[in-house]
Amino acid sequence: MNSFLVSLRFGVIGLVLAITCARAADDRPLVAIMGAYAPELVALRKEFGVDDKTKGFTTTTVRGVRFDRGVVDGHEVLIFQAGSSLVNAAFQLQFALDHFPITQVLFSGVAGGIDPSLAVGDVVIPERWAYHGESAYLNDDGKGGYVLPGYYHQPDYENFGMMFPDSVHVIRDGENYQKMPFFAADAALVDAARRAVPKLPAMKKAGRVVIVSVGGTGVSGTVFLDNAKYREWVFRVWKARCVDMESTAYGQVCWANRKPFLVIRGLSDLAGGQHIAARVVPQQPGGVPGLPQPAQPLIPGDIGAAEGAHRLLEHRRPRRVALRDDQRQAIQQQIGRARGLRRRRGGPRGLGDHPRTTTANG
Repeated sequence: MNSFLVSLRFGVIGLVLAITCARAADDRPLVAIMGAYAPELVALRKEFGVDDKTKGFTTTTVRGVRFDRGVVDGHEVLIFQAGSSLVNAAFQLQFALDHFPITQVLFSGVAGGIDPSLAVGDVVIPERWAYHGESAYLNDDGKGGYVLPGYYHQPDYENFGMMFPDSVHVIRDGENYQKMPFFAADAALVDAARRAVPKLPAMKKAGRVVIVSVGGTGVSGTVFLDNAKYREWVFRVWKARCVDMESTAYGQVCWANRKPFLVIRGLSDLAGGQHIAARVVPQQPGGVPGLPQPAQPLIPGDIGAAEGAHRLLEHRRPRRVALRDDQRQAIQQQIGRARGLRRRRGGPRGLGDHPRTTTANG
C-alpha cells in the first residue's frame, strides 16, 4: 500500500501542476482525478485532505456518485470514483463529463504487471491503451486450427486458443465509424509526465529503487487476469506494460469527447504470477436476488477453511460442494425428463444424438 500511495502522490499532486502548465490555454481548467475502487478513493481523499474542512472542498452527490470539488495549489480539481471494470468506468466518466466542465482527465491507481522487466511497486504511465478482450471466440476445426466464419474478417492479432482479439470500432461527432486499435493518451500530458519524472526523489520498495517509466502500451479487459500463460501472450501481442479493468474505457470516452487524459498505474502484482500460499475462503449462503444462489462448500468444522493452504493454488484439488434442496430437486427433475425422453424414443441418447435441423440439401 505504501507504493500505491507513492504512485498516487506522484500521479496526482506532482502531475497536476505540470499538466495545468502544459494546458495553459484553458481559461479555467478543471482537472478530473479518478480512482476505480474504494481504497483508491480513500487514499486520494486523504492525500488531498478532502475531508479536512479547512481545505474548502465541496461535496456533491449525483445519482449516487460522490464528487469532491476543490482547489489545490491554485488548481481546481474534481475527485470521484469512476467505478471498477469497463462498463462502470465508461458510464461514470461520461456521466461526470456531462455534469461538470472537466478539461483534463487523470487517473491514478493500481494495476497488474505484464512486462517481465518491471516489479511490484513500479509505476507506469502508458502513452496508449488497448482492449485485450475485444475478441471473436471460434470453434476448433478438429485439426489443430479454428473455423473462421465467412462473414468475419481476417484476425488482426495472434490468437490465444479459441480467442481471436480484434480492434474496437468507435465513432464520435463529425466522424464515421472507424477501427481503433488503441486510444492515445494526450501528447502534452505525456510530455509533462516525462519532464516530471526526472525531478522525482528516489523511491524504494523492498530494498530496490522503484522504476517510474513513461511510454509503451497498457491493456484493459473485463476480466481479473491471474493466468500466467495469458499474461505472456498479452505481452507478446501488445508488448503491454500493465493490465487493468478500466483505463482503455477512459481512453475511449475521452477520445469520443475530445478530452485529454493520462493514466498513472502502480503495479500491485505480476498478473498470474502469485505462487504463494492462500487460504480458501468458504462461500457464504445467499447471493444476488434473482440469480442462482451459490452452493455452500462442504467444509467440516473450522479446520477445512485452511485445508490445503500450504499448497500452491494450481496444485489444489477441486472441492466437493453441498447442494441445497431446491438445487437437488432441479437436477433430479432434469434427470427424470432425460430418462423419460430416452424411454419414449428408445435407447440411450446424449445431447449430440438429438435430431438437428437440416438444410434443403439434406
